[in-house]
Amino acid sequence: MDEYLISDRGLPWMNMLDELFAKYPDAAGLTFFVKVHIISPNLKSNRSQFKVGQYLNSTRPWSDRVKHVTMPDRLASGGISTHEFTPNVKAGFKSYWVRADDAVIHHFRPCRKDWLKGHCTCSRCEQSLDDTVAKLFKKIEPDVLKLKAKLFD
Repeated sequence: MDEYLISDRGLPWMNMLDELFAKYPDAAGLTFFVKVHIISPNLKSNRSQFKVGQYLNSTRPWSDRVKHVTMPDRLASGGISTHEFTPNVKAGFKSYWVRADDAVIHHFRPCRKDWLKGHCTCSRCEQSLDDTVAKLFKKIEPDVLKLKAKLFD
């Protein structure tokens, strides 16, 4: 897994999604901005054995790497792909963008060459410290290490 949907208020997924779909009762789906944590040796921290604890810098929320949570029965026929969806507008459904200060997807990935043209370079990418995922993972890291030891020993 390299993507984590996290509520800025620390809500569990289902509570966050329940709140958002209650706020937008005609939503066919919700679009989330993405913060990219670039996996690069010169950006690595030694705070953890796991990627989510090692790459603490992230980009600002990007609108061109978005992902969605949808209600399939509210979509137009064939109306979903990786980065977009089509609501069944005839049935009165719409799409909504979730504000970045409500929730974002944190994506951990290597630099892409096409980013060099626009957003960033592979070593510097309009980044700022965002250890949201690392802080959440730190709470469960000891249990993950124990499980990993049991599985691979």
